[in-house]
Amino acid sequence: MWQLLVATALAVASGAFAQSVTGFGFSMVAIPLVSFVLGPAEAVVVVTVVACLLTIGASWRHREDVQWPVASRMVLAGVVGMPLGLAALTLVDERRLAMGIAVVIAAFAVLTFVGFSLKRSTASTVGAGLTSGAFLTSAGVNGPPLVAALQAMGFSPRQMRATLQATFAVQDVLAVAGFAAVGHVEGRTWLLAAVGVPGLVVGWLLGEKVFDRVDRRTFRGLVLVVLLVSAVLLFLNGLRG
Repeated sequence: MWQLLVATALAVASGAFAQSVTGFGFSMVAIPLVSFVLGPAEAVVVVTVVACLLTIGASWRHREDVQWPVASRMVLAGVVGMPLGLAALTLVDERRLAMGIAVVIAAFAVLTFVGFSLKRSTASTVGAGLTSGAFLTSAGVNGPPLVAALQAMGFSPRQMRATLQATFAVQDVLAVAGFAAVGHVEGRTWLLAAVGVPGLVVGWLLGEKVFDRVDRRTFRGLVLVVLLVSAVLLFLNGLRG
């Protein structure tokens, strides 16, 4: 049992470090690592519960940098987009869907690399939120559309990271509520989540030390790398499926 607890704490610390530095990537890093010691389904639930704690805490800690009007529009649009993702999951072959979304994420990465700019408007934030919600319920990946949009709209790294945490926090709360409603949140879930909290704190604080030393250009490069990695992993998932 202690091996399971240590592995969970280390996986959570790694994911928290990634999210602290770039603003996203916690689940992408933590879920595969936790899956080595738990079943995939339980890993998703445990990591989502911990992610909920992370994003609520981080959005409160950095609340002065959160662009609340943008975050609220993205959240509301994401809720509308979630049924679209569920419909796609029902109607489209799962492998093709995963590979298609991977290609779209890669396109977001290319736009980030070339410095694509986007006007700060309601249409931009609603479009990113809709896409994020659809991606979340169809492939479990909600960060890339939001990241690409905020990057293209020229938000500073601090504004972008904080706004992402606030947006993710609401989505994570909804996800945990959904898991609880269908009976997937049990006593062991809370135990593993509690064990992950120290790793969460350590990973985030270490990531902040790196974040404080990163300039805007380097930050954009890190975001590009994480987007590309998520696209590759999702594409390979589609191939295996």
